[in-house]
Amino acid sequence: MHMQKLFISLGTAVFLFTACATNTQPISNNLDSSYAKSYGDLTEVNNRLSPGVRIFSYNNPTWTKGKYTNTLINPVVFYGGESSQTQIEMYFDTNSRIELQQYLVNLLKDYLTVVSKPATNATSLKITVTGAKLVDASDGYTPVKLIPVSQLLSGEPEQNSVLEISAEITDSISGELLGSSIITINEEKLQKDVRSQEDFVNQVKLWSAIATKYAANYKVVND
Repeated sequence: MHMQKLFISLGTAVFLFTACATNTQPISNNLDSSYAKSYGDLTEVNNRLSPGVRIFSYNNPTWTKGKYTNTLINPVVFYGGESSQTQIEMYFDTNSRIELQQYLVNLLKDYLTVVSKPATNATSLKITVTGAKLVDASDGYTPVKLIPVSQLLSGEPEQNSVLEISAEITDSISGELLGSSIITINEEKLQKDVRSQEDFVNQVKLWSAIATKYAANYKVVND
């Protein structure tokens, strides 16, 4: 059974929730296939986490441990493409966004003070979640084009498509890139691990945390 069918009742419930909610903003679609070009010279990490998962990371050699004591966590960028807001909310609703944000706060608060605005001693963390079509299965992380996550999870994704979850850490004042990481999860693993909205949110939380750790090169998150 396609995951799309499994989400029908969830989507209906979420639509009713969002129709009644106030002050909810659409998830950002401000993303194009060159979004990772500013991530530095990413190299693949030899990981044994799971078949179907690849990790790429970059770390700025000038970033030394202890240089930053604060961090700013930006709202997650979730690529929905031309999907309607209802389709997007089917997989990642307002409560899920809040849950992910709080998860990242809890992940980092033992190492850095989480702040609400840029500061001279603060990093800035941005998490991006998107579907991507690669040239071929061995191509790495650079997408030929982006794919809405709802399409990727519908059970009918394009060939050589993956879920990409990336973490970008910059100096919150200068914007200098300090570290970055992209994790790709192939379709086979997604179909195996994601059978509900809760499964998807848990996967995003898991890989966002791992991407953040690799982007930080364990300078601030070391467990």
